Amino acid sequence: MSISELPKRAVNKMYRIISAPILDIKARKNLKNIKNKKTKKDRINVLFIVQMPELWDKQKRVFELMKDNERFEPRLLIVPKYDFINSRIGSYGEELDFFSSFDEHAVCVSDINDYEVFLRNYDYVFYQRQYNHYLPKFLWNDTVIKYTKTCYIPYATPDLKKTGLYEKEFYRNIYLGFLESEYAKKILINKFDKNVGNGIQKFVFKGYPAFEEMLTQNSEYLAYRVLWTPRWSYDSIVGGSHFFEYYKHINQYAKENSNLSVCIRPHPMMFENFIKENRMNKNDVDAYIKDVQSSGVSIDDNKNINDTFQNTDILISDRSSIIPMFFLTGKPIVYCPFDLECSYLFETIMPGLYIANKWDDLRHILDHLIEGKDELKEIRCEIIQKYFISNINASQNIVDTIYSDYYEGAKL
Repeated sequence: MSISELPKRAVNKMYRIISAPILDIKARKNLKNIKNKKTKKDRINVLFIVQMPELWDKQKRVFELMKDNERFEPRLLIVPKYDFINSRIGSYGEELDFFSSFDEHAVCVSDINDYEVFLRNYDYVFYQRQYNHYLPKFLWNDTVIKYTKTCYIPYATPDLKKTGLYEKEFYRNIYLGFLESEYAKKILINKFDKNVGNGIQKFVFKGYPAFEEMLTQNSEYLAYRVLWTPRWSYDSIVGGSHFFEYYKHINQYAKENSNLSVCIRPHPMMFENFIKENRMNKNDVDAYIKDVQSSGVSIDDNKNINDTFQNTDILISDRSSIIPMFFLTGKPIVYCPFDLECSYLFETIMPGLYIANKWDDLRHILDHLIEGKDELKEIRCEIIQKYFISNINASQNIVDTIYSDYYEGAKL
């Protein structure tokens, strides 16, 4: 964190503290009104706001189940990707074709003439991320909650103990939150205890769709397909990165081990953020990509990381929510830590992770894993069986919960 950022963060924090009581009152009023909205139809209209193909795995199965269920009428609203360099919503790109392939009747933001009329047509709206500022203002959840019930399946699981994934700024305007664990559910219930007690907000754990899919993944271990997923920012608040420490070593390791299949999957915002922070420029990025290709390393741009995991034997990663996901395949992970307290979830899986604090550690661990020496395999299997099996049927549970809430108003 640079010195120039400190005043802005301090001001933003002060504003949140001062404005919180007023925003809580407004949210409570809107939640109460929308809870009492009486519009029962033959089919439940559900809108999914989508913007990043990389996050679709959290919602995809829920959408598909609704699509195949005559009681539901789901629809995708496609928002252009956020331009991280220029800090604004960009123009439509690959996300348009990607999401249109799942819903031939998908709606674009430019198709909406009257957003109030548009939103009133839906009974529930699902968010893909908890960051309103990446969306057009009329889709911010403090606006949408005035017209329909807002829902959220977390786009990620927490990796830090002091996480920003459960902040009131977003969740105060969520009617029904499908949390990724009982632990997270309790955090939100405690934050909004009065609203939950009055039945105008609901936070539940019905299983996490991303975990559900990974539990059925191929766990075959061939010991030669290596995936590296460096994080997008060196800011300790978001977990830190080791890209510049390891990128030359990874390329050289691939050259020295031509029998390996080495792949790098940069975070979607990594290069844009490094350019924005003046850590790299466009020529640096082009030169790096050229060096990657000459080293025999491939760059993964698969929009569904689960497909990439199918062809991965060993994961090397900075602190990231993809670590718990890959963990459920049972295959080995080399974790590159940052000096911050881990979340409850990371503490749970930590005994099954290999830890690399420097390149020599990482190389040594890779050498052993490639030889098939995976001493932590049984530990990972035990953790999976004890802590994660409850995620089976998560997507169907979420669909059933929406149905129950709409028709029966049952206590969840």
